[in-house]
Amino acid sequence: MPTYTAVPLAWEEQTAVNFTHKITITHTNMDSGWTSGSALGIFTVAANQVVARAAFRLVTAFSGGGTTALAFKLGDGNDDDRFSVSKSVHNNDTPVTAWSSNAATLPYAYTGADTVDAIFTATDGTLAGLTAGEINIYLQVVDLGKV
Repeated sequence: MPTYTAVPLAWEEQTAVNFTHKITITHTNMDSGWTSGSALGIFTVAANQVVARAAFRLVTAFSGGGTTALAFKLGDGNDDDRFSVSKSVHNNDTPVTAWSSNAATLPYAYTGADTVDAIFTATDGTLAGLTAGEINIYLQVVDLGKV
């Protein structure tokens, strides 16, 4: 199973950037367990939680392994692009280096548990063959079960 880093931001960071969580995915996370075009749950959302905002910052464009393009989108089990429609994150294809959701689907309140899913779709090559790349995904998650 692919590994990645998902951490809550410190209170000072949350106040400064208005996001609560940061998920970091690098090219080394794209092992054989992550299939091109398939959703991988990167953050678990519980019932009564709301994803209010989503964004990403491309730290290093993805490249290598014969891949000529790499598309990224962010969604969940009911809508694979709820938070982000497909964006290029590959160095051969004018990558989008920073993006913040203004989707009509946000904020989105979950009535049952789900996952926020990352989907990377490679053109030519494989995800496992990538030799460079890092993306930071930011979420603002509000837990209405605690208020």
